[in-house]
Amino acid sequence: MLKQMDFDLDPGSLARTIDEFPRTRVLVIGDIIMDEYIWGDVSRISPEAPVPVVDVKHETKMLGGAGNVVNNISSLGGEAILCGVVGDDTTGRQVVKAAALPTCDPCATMPRPWRGDLPVCWCWRRC
Repeated sequence: MLKQMDFDLDPGSLARTIDEFPRTRVLVIGDIIMDEYIWGDVSRISPEAPVPVVDVKHETKMLGGAGNVVNNISSLGGEAILCGVVGDDTTGRQVVKAAALPTCDPCATMPRPWRGDLPVCWCWRRC
């Protein structure tokens, strides 16, 4: 059942909307991206090009794009279902693994042909 929410900037109405959020179910359809962050120290600029030379300390990977939207909805207490396409490659497998968090049901994948023989899967997640 779809419910249209009226948005009013009245503080009381806004507070009621926030209180209702844990009972909200949201379907998020979009690009599921793997965000990658490199953490380190920069001590100099490369003489070959104007780029920093980084002494890498560690790297962080997390869901971005529609996956980040689902994480935000879940963190606010809402229920989210994620639907998108990921490739059958190393990054795609990392996305599927990242989507199967302990607070969520396991990610179900279904192989689908897309653009010829490029294997991909649909990734659904309920939090």
